[in-house]
Amino acid sequence: MIIVSDTSSISNLLQIGLIDILHALYGEITITPAVRRELFALPEQEKQIEQINWIKVQAPQDQKMVVGLLKELDLGEAESIALAVEEKAKYLIIDEYKGRAIADAYGVKIVESLAY
Repeated sequence: MIIVSDTSSISNLLQIGLIDILHALYGEITITPAVRRELFALPEQEKQIEQINWIKVQAPQDQKMVVGLLKELDLGEAESIALAVEEKAKYLIIDEYKGRAIADAYGVKIVESLAY
């Protein structure tokens, strides 16, 4: 079972000290390289993420899909949706309305952040 997460959910939970909720609910979480870069934009988040062994990084293989999604989404959202589609993820954790709508159109099951 793969669970893919976009940036905002992880960032929000880190900021309020509740990141372990994701681990308790889903075990392992997969993020894309773009999401990792977005999370690492804040130095305190980089230190926290580096210590979490249940967050894995995986790049989507379908770069054509990513490029197509970039017409409406940022890179983190585009990669997350592409990875969720190609890996047939059980869930995609994503908060942004447009991203949720697009992911839903691809048949991806959506979970919104608990901190949203």
